[in-house]
Amino acid sequence: MFHQFNAICKVFVAGGLVGVALSSYGQKAGCSVLNVYDPNAFSKGGKIAVSVFEVGGGGVGSNAGPLEKPREILLERFQRDLKKTKYFSEVSVVTPDVTSNADYVLEGNLIGLAGGSQFGRIFVGGFGNAGQMRVSGRILGPALRPGDTASRPVLSDWECNVFGVGKWGFESNEGVTKRNADAVSDALTNQISTLLRGKEGKTKLDKMEAKDESDSDKSPITGKSQPNTRSWRDKQQWQAADYYDEIESFIVRSNEERSRRVYVLWLTQASYKAEAKLVPSLKQTAIVKNREVKPGMLTDLEAVRPFAGQDVIVLVATFATHAKSAPFLWPSKEMRDATYLVRPGFAEARIVPTQFLDDTIASFMVFNEKKVFKGLSGFSAFHPVILVFPTKRPDGTPFIQSTSDVVELHTEVDGCPVQIVFNLKDFDLRNLDELKLASTAGQP
Repeated sequence: MFHQFNAICKVFVAGGLVGVALSSYGQKAGCSVLNVYDPNAFSKGGKIAVSVFEVGGGGVGSNAGPLEKPREILLERFQRDLKKTKYFSEVSVVTPDVTSNADYVLEGNLIGLAGGSQFGRIFVGGFGNAGQMRVSGRILGPALRPGDTASRPVLSDWECNVFGVGKWGFESNEGVTKRNADAVSDALTNQISTLLRGKEGKTKLDKMEAKDESDSDKSPITGKSQPNTRSWRDKQQWQAADYYDEIESFIVRSNEERSRRVYVLWLTQASYKAEAKLVPSLKQTAIVKNREVKPGMLTDLEAVRPFAGQDVIVLVATFATHAKSAPFLWPSKEMRDATYLVRPGFAEARIVPTQFLDDTIASFMVFNEKKVFKGLSGFSAFHPVILVFPTKRPDGTPFIQSTSDVVELHTEVDGCPVQIVFNLKDFDLRNLDELKLASTAGQP
């Protein structure tokens, strides 16, 4: 009996020590302005309105208390913290259906919320039992026409993933949610302030633009496909790991240059079907864990379903950076102009995207839990883009002639050129039709 009591005490003490350690680190907040589409659109002294946060998505749990609470807390905290930046002349609140005369609007969606286990926070020390919150949103610029809210351009987008155990691990789920909302607002407004404040020519955005200009002359970020045996296809019954492997076999990962990396998924019939089977089974909680959603994968198929059955090539390019290097400077027109497919030796016969969807899939961040005990929790920022190409050249001839052709994707990120090589022999295709999405391939 004494041994059992002693063991329980040890667990309690160990849990308490870990809880203290986590409390000393505070909330683990991965917040970043991920993409800036027009860095010149920001100017000091403008008015900003905080839009009422939407709530929804499969990652919103029922164990964190009434959903109105975190929305109210986020609104209150953002008002307070945006005023502290002293960059904006006025901070107000607006509902999504009301026209605002503010120069900027910060809007967000509460897409992940979980309360965790209070017992686990106390007795296990918090790790794995922390309350989690995931919020994503955009900053909109001045309306293109007075009084027209729909015409506001997107200046940037952002996302926050946070978790916390509360004060000493003893707080209720509601208390943890409040602290997490505090962490979201504090971390994001610090990011905004760091980016925008400073003298002209010396803000972080100014420095990033100068760096992008210098990177444009450097060697490209490169990557190429690899042969794969696809042994999992011999199994009669597939497990989740097999669907991961199938998707992975159609992703080309680039080398990393200047903290940038690119992952390109070719949505063949096979990879699309694997995504359709795997994605609905994923637990997309407040934090998209890197063991559930891997770089290059899709988290939502709705954006690509319309291309099933069409005579098109669909690629999903995911641009990645360390959060400390975020945001991306993302001039959409320049990105479109720099993107094309070509076969080596046929430079004059390149094809360009018929659709370039860089705001259809929300930006997202992946939390790396394995570093949490060292106080070095790492967040990587991702920006997925759907690239839709025709299968024929302008003269009507097929762009791809054989299942053994080599195809190059050329694009850029932050001014740095990117070159991804697909050797179609590595895809193990029976015919060229398998490079397109079959109309029934993606049905779960």
